[in-house]
Amino acid sequence: MTPASQPLFHLTVADLEALLDRKLAGHTETVMTTDQVAALLATSESTVLRLVRAGKIPARKLGQEYRYYRSEVLASLPSTVQTPITDTAEPSVQQTGQRAG
Repeated sequence: MTPASQPLFHLTVADLEALLDRKLAGHTETVMTTDQVAALLATSESTVLRLVRAGKIPARKLGQEYRYYRSEVLASLPSTVQTPITDTAEPSVQQTGQRAG
């Protein structure tokens, strides 16, 4: 039996991240950090965290950090918000914002 003053489990953030990686190994969903979400949305990390606290961006707490599913972040945006063009767009769309045609 362990004394009440000692935790049953001692996991570091790195341990928790490794567990999360193993748990998500079979999934194709992209898991992002706060700084990655900030870059995706072209905003600051503090703004992302404010939106998380307000319940506008879904997140999961991992230790003292948050993790986000990319699809949930994008789905949480109002339809009037346009995200920055990513490298997955067609070249003609990336350069002009419109399809060549």
